[in-house]
Amino acid sequence: MITTAMSSFLLNLSRFQLIKPCIISKETRAHTQKFSIIKNILFSVGQQFAHYQLVSRLFKRWLSSQLVLYHFDPINADLLCCYVFLHSAPFEPPKYVLYVFFNLKYRFVLFRSILTGFCRVLRLLRDFDWINEPLIINFNHELTSNRIKNK
Repeated sequence: MITTAMSSFLLNLSRFQLIKPCIISKETRAHTQKFSIIKNILFSVGQQFAHYQLVSRLFKRWLSSQLVLYHFDPINADLLCCYVFLHSAPFEPPKYVLYVFFNLKYRFVLFRSILTGFCRVLRLLRDFDWINEPLIINFNHELTSNRIKNK
């Protein structure tokens, strides 16, 4: 039994047409697809390095306290932290030390490694030549150094 409200809804539904693809819809679709790929890569980096997510949260909190977070896209903050973990050339990536018993020493090592990662992100912001060079993150080490230099 179809009520009058439902029948009018079905009639209005039949009048809808498909949206024609335009430049904005194509850009939105490309942005959505690339965004999901980047989020999946960041998730895998979070699985590879245990402190990545904590360092990223601390960095975003620091950006917020400096009133700069609104000028940053949050995905860019995540990518900066990702760069520190994947390309820590003169240093080793911040390590995750697992102790069986939760004691004061474990908490100190956990805090120290998160703070080390955060300081390295700040060092990247300070030392990188943002005007003359792009920041290229080599996920899975697929790009060779010659190809990076050519870009």
